[in-house]
Amino acid sequence: MSITLPERAALDIPTVAGHATHDDDEWLRVAQRVADQLAVDAIERDRAGDPPHRPAQLLRDAGLLRLIIPTERGGHGRPFRTALAVVRQLAQVDSGVARVLAYHLNFSGRLAGGLADPARYLDFQRRVAEHEWLVGSTGSPQDDELTLTPDGDGAWLVNGVKSFATAAVVADRIVGFALAPDGSGDRWLFELDATRPELTFLDDWDVLGQRQSGSNGLELRDYRLAPEDLLGNIGLDEDPDKPAHRTIDVLSFQLVFIHLYLGISEGALLAAREYTRTRTRPWIHSGVEDATEDPAILRIYGELVSRVQALRAIVDRAQEAVAALYERGVELTARERAEAATLGAAAKVIATQTVLEVTSRVFEATGARSAKRSVGLDLYWRNARTDTLHSPVAWKIDEVGRFFLNDTLPTPSAYR
Repeated sequence: MSITLPERAALDIPTVAGHATHDDDEWLRVAQRVADQLAVDAIERDRAGDPPHRPAQLLRDAGLLRLIIPTERGGHGRPFRTALAVVRQLAQVDSGVARVLAYHLNFSGRLAGGLADPARYLDFQRRVAEHEWLVGSTGSPQDDELTLTPDGDGAWLVNGVKSFATAAVVADRIVGFALAPDGSGDRWLFELDATRPELTFLDDWDVLGQRQSGSNGLELRDYRLAPEDLLGNIGLDEDPDKPAHRTIDVLSFQLVFIHLYLGISEGALLAAREYTRTRTRPWIHSGVEDATEDPAILRIYGELVSRVQALRAIVDRAQEAVAALYERGVELTARERAEAATLGAAAKVIATQTVLEVTSRVFEATGARSAKRSVGLDLYWRNARTDTLHSPVAWKIDEVGRFFLNDTLPTPSAYR
C-alpha cells in the first residue's frame, strides 16, 4: 500500500524562487496533477523496473515537454526557474520520472548558449515542439567516446556503447555527443532518431534506485548521420579561453540535480509526516499517547525540516546567481562565472548531504513498521543514494575550497 502524499504547500515552502507569475502557478498546478497520477503506482513501477513509457506519456499529455522552448519555436516559453520548480515537484513523488523530464528539458531547451552557431539546434527545438518529442541523452562523458567515421556526402557513421543513457529508452529523439574526428578536441552535438534499428537499448538498468529514469545502456552500430543531423560544435570540454557566456549551460544542468535532491528531501518528509500522524506509535517511555507529541520524534522532524529549509535558501541563491549570468550575455567575465559556479557547487554539496540524511533518518521518526516494503518509504533513500553517486560531491567540495583559499577559478567542463 503506497503512501498518499499531502499537497506540497503543506511544507510551506514556495516552489518558484524569485518573482512567480500567474503562468508559473498554472504550470505548478499542472505538475501537481501529474505528480498525483505518478504517486498512485510509484512503488509498483519501481519494483517492476520497466521503462517509464506511461509516465513519459503523462508528461507529454500535460504539455510539459514544450515548457521552456520559446514561443516563437512552438513552445510555452517559460523561464528555466519554472522548469526547475516542476522537476522539484515531481521529484517529491518519483524522482526517476522527474529526471526523465529534467534531461528532456535540458537537452531540448538549454544547449544553444554553448554553440558557436546555434541555428540547427534552434530548428531542432522547433521540431521537438511541433511533434511533442521527448528527448533523451547518450549519457555520461565518463564513458568511452562514440566514434565518427565519414560515409560520403558529408554523412558520418556513429558507433559505440554508452553505459547509461537517461530517458533514451522512452525518447523520440536522442541528443548525442562525440569528439570531432579532425583531432581538434572539439565536441560535436548531433540528433539521433530513437526509432532507428541501428540503435539497441540494453536491458541492463538493474540498480538500487532511480529505476524509473529509463537510464538503460545504449549501443550504436553504424548509425548514419546525415549532414543535417549535426546540430553544432560545442568546442573543447575544458577551454580556459572559451568566452564565459558559452560555458554556463552546464551550471543550469547542475541546478537540475540540486532541485532533484531538494524535491526528494521534501517528498520524504511529507511521506514520513503522513505516516507518523496516522500509524506511528509513541515510544513506551515517552509519557505521551500520540506519536506527534513524542519529544524524540519532534526533535528529529525539527532537525530535518531545519536542514531542508536551509537547503532551500542556498538553492534559491544558486538559482538566482545562474540566472544573472545569462542576463550578462557576452559581457560575462570568468570571475563572475566562477562566483556563481562555486555557489552552485556549495549548493550541491549541501543538497547531497541533506538528501542522504533526510531520506535515512525519517525512519527514526516513523518507527520499525515503516521499514516494510509495502510502505515504500525506502524508495526516497534508494533514489537519493543512487543519483548522488553519478557526480562525486567530493570534487565539488574541492572546487569550493580552492576558490575560497587560493582564489582558483574552476575551469569550465562537462561537470562544472
